[in-house]
Amino acid sequence: MTVPLMIHLLLVCVLAFLCFRLLREKTLHKLLALSLAFAIFLWYLAPGIFVVAFPYETIASSLTGHTEDEFFFAYALEAGAVCLIIGALLLISRAFPGRQNNALAMAPGNGATWFILGLYSVAIVLYMLFGMVDYLEANAASLYEEKTGNSLLTMLRQFLAAAAVLLAVEARSRKKIFYAAFGLICADSILAVISGSRIALFMPLVILAFTSFDRHLVRRKNLVIAFVALVFTAAIIVPVATVIGNVRGQGLTISEIQDSDEVETDEGITFVLTNVASMVFGKFDSFSMGLTLLDRAGGPGAGGVTPYVGSALVFIPRVIWPGRPVAGSSDGTIYGHPTRIVPSVLDPGYDSFNVGISPLHIAVWQLGYLGALCFVIASTGYILFLNRLLKADFLSSTLAVFLLSIPSFHMLITSPDATVMQLALAVPLLLAIKLSRDIFVKGYA
Repeated sequence: MTVPLMIHLLLVCVLAFLCFRLLREKTLHKLLALSLAFAIFLWYLAPGIFVVAFPYETIASSLTGHTEDEFFFAYALEAGAVCLIIGALLLISRAFPGRQNNALAMAPGNGATWFILGLYSVAIVLYMLFGMVDYLEANAASLYEEKTGNSLLTMLRQFLAAAAVLLAVEARSRKKIFYAAFGLICADSILAVISGSRIALFMPLVILAFTSFDRHLVRRKNLVIAFVALVFTAAIIVPVATVIGNVRGQGLTISEIQDSDEVETDEGITFVLTNVASMVFGKFDSFSMGLTLLDRAGGPGAGGVTPYVGSALVFIPRVIWPGRPVAGSSDGTIYGHPTRIVPSVLDPGYDSFNVGISPLHIAVWQLGYLGALCFVIASTGYILFLNRLLKADFLSSTLAVFLLSIPSFHMLITSPDATVMQLALAVPLLLAIKLSRDIFVKGYA
């Protein structure tokens, strides 16, 4: 066993232990604790475990050209920073626990609750009729300017979805509200899956985890049982996600995939497992892409502070300012965003290709090595901000759930420019909530 592998295994174990501590931590709102655990599992533990179970060369993208030791180095830097973030979060939250409010205690009454769910159902129908597009079209960089006109409607639907999530989690005693909210969330997820979103398959499972979570049951035995259940669930969902990936990535229909000579069913279990591992690892391996960003896009500090300008101005609708700089972009356009720069280097001819990039590497690419410190500070402060929101009134808690980016949780531990973007969205919404609170107060229970 090599030294890099030993360090890698140690970091994986530390991250798993921190997930356990997060779930047990009473000063953190349960939704935030679970969301952080999900984020760490998806973006850090899953790729970290897969690269140990399978040779890196067989599951990693051959386009990057990185070695296993380079991956271990990138993973160690990112995982170490995340450990610092979680450690600081636990220490600060214990020192300043705040007040644990029940968001449902200030939630709208039955009439207002059904009105919110009714608005959400209308938003889902409108999305089904006018918002659903082909995956490749939705991700095409060349069509970015044409799609921004629907951003306000999309944000409204996502905000209503966050309200439905909160109602489903907190309204277990009100069965009708729970089933209505959960049913609408499932319907919304199905539409997202049809449009090509693989991660949306996990949305109902995440909501069920939210509703059934109890800190008193967080024991090692129960976590092992939950992990085994997750493995069996993944065994069902991952093949479906593989089919979705083939449909959206190659423009094939499901029947064409079934009839294709490229899909071999007699290659053996090892071949199948390696293909599945490659698909999952490719989705969550942001570390190799982060190395590619630093190696082939100018190095540390190349991005500069321009990405923060677009992020800080994201609250201005493009209807008002069509030429508003793209948040996180180094040149103000979608082509200057790290998730588009790396694909343009790896495969210049593919317009709909975007990849996940580890937030620490983005921060270093933008601000130099000082970006690593900014990443730790910004992420810790942002998570504490979300914890405070979740302990406030219903509307503020809804905003926090909206910012959790369920079910991918990719905006929870994120780069500093993305944190600025989230706050630029949150602050105006918080002001609107405070200004409108007197209007809604009569509908509170």
